[in-house]
Amino acid sequence: MTALYFILALLLAGCSVIASKEATVACQVADTATSLYAVNHGAVERGILLHGAGAGGILGFGAAWLAVKLVFHDEIGETGNATLNVIACAAGAHNANVIRKL
Repeated sequence: MTALYFILALLLAGCSVIASKEATVACQVADTATSLYAVNHGAVERGILLHGAGAGGILGFGAAWLAVKLVFHDEIGETGNATLNVIACAAGAHNANVIRKL
């Protein structure tokens, strides 16, 4: 339920706030950090791109994906950035739920 509240709070903040570079960093760091924590405590990565990856793969992908999103932030546009950030924050919230069950 916490994940739902978090996503609703993001949506209520408005598209320009969710699409900001600060939100891009916060959401990607939340996703990557919670993924790393979960994998280091016994969980298995189940995402399509990183299925079964260890900590190094998760950290490398998270850093590279963040760099791409920041470099192309203006080209992606407000709607695209907001969408990517909501997905990343939702993934972080999901990871937090997984961590609670470990």
